[in-house]
Amino acid sequence: MRKEDYIKTIIVCKKEIKLGMDDYGQCFYIEWVDDNGKIQEESIGTYNTHYMEYIYHKFDPKYKELSRKEMFGEATKHDLTKLEKYYKIFEEEYNKKENQ
Repeated sequence: MRKEDYIKTIIVCKKEIKLGMDDYGQCFYIEWVDDNGKIQEESIGTYNTHYMEYIYHKFDPKYKELSRKEMFGEATKHDLTKLEKYYKIFEEEYNKKENQ
């Protein structure tokens, strides 16, 4: 990741994920070191501002499973309560970003 693209580092499940923005300001992307020590980079998608959901879905298996259950109507009340905790984390992050 180029220094001028870097925004911040987000830690999910003990994994450091660097968040960056491309030259054109159209696309967030992430960079991390995989289990083999190789640097990986992946686009979050053009004009997709929901980087937290993307990152957690990729790196947090609990969030991935809960969001899958919600999408398919299989989430219990307990699952939805757990999901609300994630949503609060996301909301706090986005509110911080807006207030900067």
